[in-house]
Formats: sequence, C-alpha cells, structure tokens
Amino acid sequence: MLVVEPVRNTDVDPVARLAVQTLHERYSPEWLAEHANLDNGTFLVARDVPTNQVVGFALAQSGDAEGHLLALAVDSQRRGQGIGRALLSDVREQMRRKGAMRLTLDVRWDDSGARLFYARQGFAPAGIKEGVYSDGTDALEMAKPL
Repeated sequence: MLVVEPVRNTDVDPVARLAVQTLHERYSPEWLAEHANLDNGTFLVARDVPTNQVVGFALAQSGDAEGHLLALAVDSQRRGQGIGRALLSDVREQMRRKGAMRLTLDVRWDDSGARLFYARQGFAPAGIKEGVYSDGTDALEMAKPL
C-alpha cells in the first residue's frame, strides 16, 4: 500500500538520497527542510506503508498565480506503478488551492523518458533554459494550465 502525504522532518535525508539516485542532483538536507516549511510551497512524499520507505517525492512553490514544480522523483525500482502520476496530481491540486492558474516545470533536455512522462500528463513545451542543472545540462520548460 502506498500513501502520498506531506513530508516529515525525518524524510529529509531519504529524499536527499533519492534526489541523488534518480535526478543526479544534490539537495542539502537544510535546503529541503527549509522548503518543507514554506507557506507557498508543497512538499509531498510517496511512502510505502508496510516498510515506511520514501519511494518518491515532489516539491513545488506557488506565486503570482503560477506554480512551479521544482523536483519530482520516483525510486527507479518503483517506476511504472503510478507513483509519479499520484504525486503530480496532488501537487496540481495543492497549487490550485494556493491560487495558481498554471503549473510550470523544468525537465532535463537529455531525459526523454521524463519529457514523455510530462507530455502524457498534458504539459506542453514552453521554452529552453540553458545550463540549469549542476552539470550544465539545459532544461526544457514545460507548462500546463490548472
């Protein structure tokens, strides 16, 4: 059984490890903990209830009638089980409640699987951002009305 719920303080380290493993990005536990407490933010985890293991997370912020998905990751061994869709659905709903009319995100230009995932969720290309990621990789900005 899986549950999507707000992040707990004890989830910060597992989320940081998952980000490195799946996104190849390093988020400090302090940065993650700060985002867990933002009024305009949404920080969710997907938790495997029997093991209490964090198997996915989503982090977003809202402002000026627009939400931005900062990160979404699912454990590579758990992909294809609807976890990413569940996290994204909850993020969209929470961003709507915070007044966002549109949700944007950046996806690695070289990650065709992620680009396809977001396209299947109704996101459309909105531009290219150069050198967004820590290794210098460009990002495809995508957006979807809420």
